[in-house]
Amino acid sequence: MKSFYLTFLILFCVVSIVFPQAEQATTPPYEGYQIDVTPMGEHYWVYGKGGRHGLGLYHDFNGWKFIGYDIEKYGKAIDITGEYGSIAIRTDKDKVLRWNSNNKVWFENKGISNIKDFVYYDNNVYILGTVKQPDGSTKTGIFSSRGTGSSSSSWTPIYTAEKLNRFDIIETGKHAGWIVAVKANTGDFCLISKVYENYGIRVLPLPGSPRLKDVYVSRDKIYIQSVSNDISEVILGPPLNLNKIKSTTTAGSWAVSDAKTLYRISGTQIERFKAGKALETLNAPNPNRIVAGGYTPLTKAVMTGQPAEINRAIEEGADLNYRDANGDVALLIALNNPYTKSYAETLIKAGADVNVSDKNGYSALYWACKHRQNNNIKLMLDKGADPNQKGITEMVINSYRPEIIKMFLQKNVDLSSGFVTAAKENNVKMFETLSKAGVKQNGLNAFKEAVYKDHREIAAMSIDYGVNVNEATKFILESNRKEFIPLCLEKGANPQPVVDYAVTKNDIETSNILVSLPNVGPDKMLSAALNTKSGPARIEIAELSLQKGADPNKHIKNAVSSDQNATVNLLLKYGANPQTLLVESVNSNKSKFAQLAIDQGAIVSESKIVIKAIDHKNKGMVEMLINAGGNPSDPVLISKSVANNDLPITELLLNKGASATDPSLIKTAVTNKKVELSRLLVSNGATCTDPELISIAVNGDDLETSKLLIENGASASDPGLIKAAVKSNNSKLAQLLLDNGAPVTVKGLVSDAAERNNPDIVFMLVEKGADPNDGVAMAVSKNNTKIASYLFDKGADATTPKLMAQASGFGNMVLVKKIFEYGGDVNNGTLSAIKGSKVEVLKFLIENGALMSTPEYMYHAVATNNESIFLLVESSGAPNTWEDKNGNNLLHVLASKENASSTIINHLAKGDVDINAINKNGDTPLLITVVVGKNNIQGATSFLEAGADINIPNRDGKTPRKMAKGLKLKRFLKKNGGIK
Repeated sequence: MKSFYLTFLILFCVVSIVFPQAEQATTPPYEGYQIDVTPMGEHYWVYGKGGRHGLGLYHDFNGWKFIGYDIEKYGKAIDITGEYGSIAIRTDKDKVLRWNSNNKVWFENKGISNIKDFVYYDNNVYILGTVKQPDGSTKTGIFSSRGTGSSSSSWTPIYTAEKLNRFDIIETGKHAGWIVAVKANTGDFCLISKVYENYGIRVLPLPGSPRLKDVYVSRDKIYIQSVSNDISEVILGPPLNLNKIKSTTTAGSWAVSDAKTLYRISGTQIERFKAGKALETLNAPNPNRIVAGGYTPLTKAVMTGQPAEINRAIEEGADLNYRDANGDVALLIALNNPYTKSYAETLIKAGADVNVSDKNGYSALYWACKHRQNNNIKLMLDKGADPNQKGITEMVINSYRPEIIKMFLQKNVDLSSGFVTAAKENNVKMFETLSKAGVKQNGLNAFKEAVYKDHREIAAMSIDYGVNVNEATKFILESNRKEFIPLCLEKGANPQPVVDYAVTKNDIETSNILVSLPNVGPDKMLSAALNTKSGPARIEIAELSLQKGADPNKHIKNAVSSDQNATVNLLLKYGANPQTLLVESVNSNKSKFAQLAIDQGAIVSESKIVIKAIDHKNKGMVEMLINAGGNPSDPVLISKSVANNDLPITELLLNKGASATDPSLIKTAVTNKKVELSRLLVSNGATCTDPELISIAVNGDDLETSKLLIENGASASDPGLIKAAVKSNNSKLAQLLLDNGAPVTVKGLVSDAAERNNPDIVFMLVEKGADPNDGVAMAVSKNNTKIASYLFDKGADATTPKLMAQASGFGNMVLVKKIFEYGGDVNNGTLSAIKGSKVEVLKFLIENGALMSTPEYMYHAVATNNESIFLLVESSGAPNTWEDKNGNNLLHVLASKENASSTIINHLAKGDVDINAINKNGDTPLLITVVVGKNNIQGATSFLEAGADINIPNRDGKTPRKMAKGLKLKRFLKKNGGIK
């Protein structure tokens, strides 16, 4: 309990300053939870529930006023106190809040926890609780803070747990001296202490050490409540005295004024005991009390239609959602009575729950919809009523009121089930009302239901109001409900699926409808009947279409191509032209239909018909057409058959009188390498003497045709023929031509044969008198020992320098010796042998008199980096004085090789080649070898061992060590004395 040490004037100011805008006159609260009173008069505050204001702070001073200011987000108030222009509240969530009357906000005291009790005085709050210390530890005791107390550092210790020892604060107050009441942890009240500003706590024992339950501090008195609930006044003396003022059985909130008036909360009842007077109850009547008939005042007022009483009950704080003893709620009563429905608006605006439901689960909005109360529906939806509660959708749909339907559409309520209901019940009005109000159908659901129930008007409306007519058509076809086909077609459905359906089902009735439609017609229907995707043609539908005017000639082609005998006969029956049938039969390569067309009077008046049969390579059809009037002598026919390489048809045409004398025919056969066709033409008078024919055959590498032509008078004397045979590397063709007078003196014949490494043709040509010198150079260049040796043996000149050079470069000892045998100079082969590192050939040449007379030989020997070649050249007396225009000597050349031979290096160095010579670029051989590859230690070692100077720099002043590539090489050079 808390007290306020305020004068009447101060109290009046508090009321006017703290709550200048919110304070409103009201009735007393009907339930109380916490109470406090000023010591100077009958001014008290109650935290409770009452009137139309609900839960909050109530103040009685010359009449009850509501002070308001909700603290629910901080928790439930369990203690209240205050003074001057402030009020403080302690909640059940371990919080103490102070109201700032200027900013109209609650300030929370932070930085303190485990709050046991508090008091508020002179803008200071005193709290028994726990505060975290800067070092991380905690202290429990009495702490004070002025202002908001926003952190741990805001709290000043008044008395801590070390001094309190086994005591806890129960109540504190401040007036003149500070008064503090404490209790032992045992629950026995054994001490009352008076705290003096400069003297700490003084222990004052109570007379008789009564066991106490609670303490209340007034202006300069202390009131205690014992465990037997007796309340006594403590006279602060000295000595201390106890003066019993009231016996009470309450365990709730209580307070005592200096006039010894006791206030308490018993349950939720607000009670006052004045000295010498009986108990007074201060509560207002409970607005939710049950009266006669099981009603509350509010439900009775609604039921009996008394608007003044309804307003009175609301003003008194009646719970608008309270269920009376009958289980009824005021709003539901109002909505279900046509004489009271207007009161629903009053209740809703006063805050009635718009989602309240009756005992069967039907909500207020449901009943408003059921009774078509437009205004109440709109009001409840605007107030957040759930439009998807039980039964509402059905009531909206059955309202038949577009304005109600639109309200729910605006709330995104799915009302499409109404269409299904309308379709089931054949309720045209419902369907139309929903559609015009803007409700969208859910796919084909309603349409399907209308079809199932055979409700055609609803089905038509479903399409009119948005169902996709093609999807609808697909459904009726899948459902085999063909009676709805005319409806869908009338509504603009794509007729093709219906056509397919009629043909698949062989449905004459539906087909009869379709042939009469302008967007289908007999021709489209006939086409569908004849071109079924599976199964035979639908003859009955086809005949129906023809009877309705379909053009039979338009469909001959498809009937023939799909090999439909019955269809073809049907089309002829209804006037198809036999000539059209003949053309399409030949085009489709259908002999039986071609014969049918001829039997029906078609004539073969144009060769193009026969040509088409020739293109199909159909000999039987060609013969049929010729027998029916086709002209076999038309040159285009045999020209086509020859072009097609068709021996049987060509033979047929020749037997029927066609001529083979046209030169283009034999030319075509020869070009296509069709020897049997050529033979047929020759046997029927074609001539073979045209030089172009043998040229085509030979250039086409066609031995058999060439033989046929020569046998029938073609000449082989054209030099181009033998040259072509040689180039095609065809020995048999070359032999044929040579045996029939082809010339052998044509320059390059032997060379062409040698180039293709064909000894047979070479031998053949030379034996026929060709010059062996014509091919010897090519044979040697191809390193072909067999051909080259043969030609040398047949008298080819071996003295040409290039021949020895090439043979030596190949290392072909057989050819080298053969050339040498027939007079070739060994000096012509030495340089090639050196460059190619052909050691054995070089030995042979040297042994047979080859001279090493110039430095060039030594240069090439060094450049090969081949020790054997080098030693042969060196031992043969080749000079080592070679040097180029850039000042490079032989060791510079060798230094450019990554794995330069140490043997060659040593021989050259000992043979007066300067190992430290500097070329025009300023490089010694060692400077060159250290940049060849990476980490070329082998090369560097060889040059150093041969006497190279390790530190001669280049013209940029960079030494071999500085220039060297690779860390390992640099370290090697450093180890051997190299400097940077």
